Amino acid sequence: MQKSDNLPEKLEHGDFLILDEADEKQIAEIDQKMKDALVYELKGNKELSYVGLKHLTLLMSQKGQALQVLEDECNLQDGVWYAKMKVRNIKTQHETVGYAQQPAVMDTNDGPKPDNFSRTKAFSKAERNAWRKQIPELQIKTFIEVISKKGTSATVLKKSNSTVCTCILEERKITPDKKGCSNCQKALSQVVQQSLQ
Repeated sequence: MQKSDNLPEKLEHGDFLILDEADEKQIAEIDQKMKDALVYELKGNKELSYVGLKHLTLLMSQKGQALQVLEDECNLQDGVWYAKMKVRNIKTQHETVGYAQQPAVMDTNDGPKPDNFSRTKAFSKAERNAWRKQIPELQIKTFIEVISKKGTSATVLKKSNSTVCTCILEERKITPDKKGCSNCQKALSQVVQQSLQ
């Protein structure tokens, strides 16, 4: 069966990591164009950005469906921030929980460096994940279509800037020296290397 040029490619695990990086840039307010984007486009797929999701929750609250934070927590364990956020729609009483994790150290071309925003990123991602579960898919799809027509979207680079392996565990093939992944030809993060010792 031949692939149609009109159909978007299927997003894989690594693609979601790329979208996650784009959300991190929005959270840290690094790139103005990314900061303003309500929708991201990657491989022909359009996905709601962190700012777009925040916009939808604001619209919900204006219609009497504000989201209330019931509980949140963020713990540093083995160099990774683990965050949890539980929210409730005050009108419907629907509760959802979002989880996220973020390494406290980022791997750069100059080696590992502390990520001063890692805790904030973990919390923001957990919040995003809890919010996302509150919004019906049809509403998200409609919002993405409207925003795409208005041009308030950003195309996300198809390659991750990460110099470290982002393979899921089942696909990761650790090199004999335990410093890299032969599957993606990238280095393992310092945290992963330390866990293998």
